Amino acid sequence: MNARPKGRKPKNSKYKQEKLRKRNNQRNVIEGKFGEGKNRYGLDNLRTRLPATIGADVHLTFLAMNLAKYVREIESGLFSVFYGIATWLMRQKMPLKVLMVRREASAATCQLAIRELWAPNLDCRK
Repeated sequence: MNARPKGRKPKNSKYKQEKLRKRNNQRNVIEGKFGEGKNRYGLDNLRTRLPATIGADVHLTFLAMNLAKYVREIESGLFSVFYGIATWLMRQKMPLKVLMVRREASAATCQLAIRELWAPNLDCRK
């Protein structure tokens, strides 16, 4: 007869405990992505019935999730670049000019104002 032995279960070794913990951590990450797909992207509200169309819906949902992730990464990278530039400009002791142009202004007027903003010593009116 095959039965479990009586008494307390044997204690897992540290190696086996660490292995189980890592496996559970990986599973949590994967389950979290599926949960995000269900909550944010409607993965639990699929209305298709054929296996091919269900697969297409799931693939498109995960494509949207990946694209959103890449956009967030790009935005954070651009933010850090612009923040670095802004802090560098603030450390400089140069006065910053603010350019205000009316909506009715022509393109030539805008270009002239921009040239004067960046190179005020050049005479661009010739």
